[in-house]
Amino acid sequence: MPNQTTTSQNKAFQVLTELDKPVKDYFFCLKEIHALHNAVIHFIGNESNPQFKKEIQTVHSVLHGSLQIISPWIVQLDEQTNAIMGIEETEDPTTLIYAIYSDFQKLDVDVQHLANLAKIANEEILQINPAHFNTAGVEISVIQLLVSAIQRMTIQLQSDIFAECDVLGQLYPTIFKVEV
Repeated sequence: MPNQTTTSQNKAFQVLTELDKPVKDYFFCLKEIHALHNAVIHFIGNESNPQFKKEIQTVHSVLHGSLQIISPWIVQLDEQTNAIMGIEETEDPTTLIYAIYSDFQKLDVDVQHLANLAKIANEEILQINPAHFNTAGVEISVIQLLVSAIQRMTIQLQSDIFAECDVLGQLYPTIFKVEV
């Protein structure tokens, strides 16, 4: 029986090792998306034209709302990275594995919300006529491209998370109970 426990624990550490890369990838991707949000918000904030500020208010609000979703996840994924690095070989990693997998499922839902918000922001900003505004140090087309990049990155992140959960469920069906 001790040999079976060792084999199970080795498999659990193998799973934990495989989870390390996506945790870090999602962390850095969210940091990049966060930085793009901040850049757009900064450019909007530097504009002095009140008509522009009025027309771009929805985009500004959506991006601020998105940051409320992104920021806690950056902290959570950073904590998970530290937990993975800090686990000792004598510890049972199963609880951490379940927590990370559960968080991936929750993150998948939240990133879908982010993708929807990014779509709204992108559609709103495309309604603004670039010829009407000279933003402070940057053209509206640059802001449009940044918002478009946010949308693409968010969609890709959501796809990656969904695929990762699916693969984990297929590779380790006894660890990750997949509901059909």
